[in-house]
Amino acid sequence: MKQLIYFIVLVFLILQLTDSINGQFFPFPNNNFVQCSPLAAPANGGFASMCSTTPGGTCTFACATGYTLTGSATITCLPNGAWSAAVPTCAASNRVIGYLYVPNRYWFRG
Repeated sequence: MKQLIYFIVLVFLILQLTDSINGQFFPFPNNNFVQCSPLAAPANGGFASMCSTTPGGTCTFACATGYTLTGSATITCLPNGAWSAAVPTCAASNRVIGYLYVPNRYWFRG
C-alpha cells in the first residue's frame, strides 16, 4: 500500500511538471511573471506612498510646495506589464503660497 501511494504521488508530480500536449517542462502553473518597470519620481516631486510594480499595484505621486501636479496623481500597473498612464510632472505654481514680512523701518528700539 505504501508503494502505491508513492507511485501515485510520483505520477501526480510528473503530470504537474510537464505539459501533456508538447512535453515541455513547466515548474509552475504561471511561469510568465509580469511586472511593470520601476518608475522615477518627477522633478520637484516624489512618491506619496510605496510604489508597487506588480499587476494591480499603484504609484501615487505628489509635488513639492510651490509646484502643481499635471497628470494622474495615481497610476496602476496593468496585467500586461504597462502602466495605466505616464508619470505626472510638477510645474511651478502661479499662486501665492506665503508672504514676505518686511519690518517697519521706522520702528525704534527703546
